[in-house]
Amino acid sequence: SVPLFLMIETATGVLEARTLARIHNVGGLLFGAADYRKNMRAGPLPDESELLFARGQVLHAARAAGIEAFDTPWFEYKDLRGLEASAHRARQMGFDGKSAIHPSQVPVINRVFSPTAEEMTRARRIIEVMRRAMAEGKNVATLDDEMVEALHVEEARRVLRRSRKLPKDESG
Repeated sequence: SVPLFLMIETATGVLEARTLARIHNVGGLLFGAADYRKNMRAGPLPDESELLFARGQVLHAARAAGIEAFDTPWFEYKDLRGLEASAHRARQMGFDGKSAIHPSQVPVINRVFSPTAEEMTRARRIIEVMRRAMAEGKNVATLDDEMVEALHVEEARRVLRRSRKLPKDESG
């Protein structure tokens, strides 16, 4: 009953990520770039563009299976600025988090992947405006000149649930 989290670290693993993600009791996929780079004979680029395809494959496989996806660690553990930039790229892609290789990385990762106060406020506003719209028999509403609907409510609830899972002192 304990979910498995599988680390994807090779070209074969990346190409089979969809199959691996659907194995019974898999709760998430973790991308591992060190072995992946070695397997691909790729060196690290400043913007990590050599990882874009693999990250996308792992993320798509996880989402298609309805499980979580975690990005590769940042291996230069003393470079917290580099870690922050990498974590922002991963979050913007859609990853749920990022692996850490040193305790000093945890606060940075938690901060980057934590919903901001603005995101939580917006999530609450989406839920409220949709509640009012549905009470009027409508399936869509307008918030700040943007149309919102059920899919936005689902994401808003995910943001609020995620904010409750984080330690109080590291939630930003």
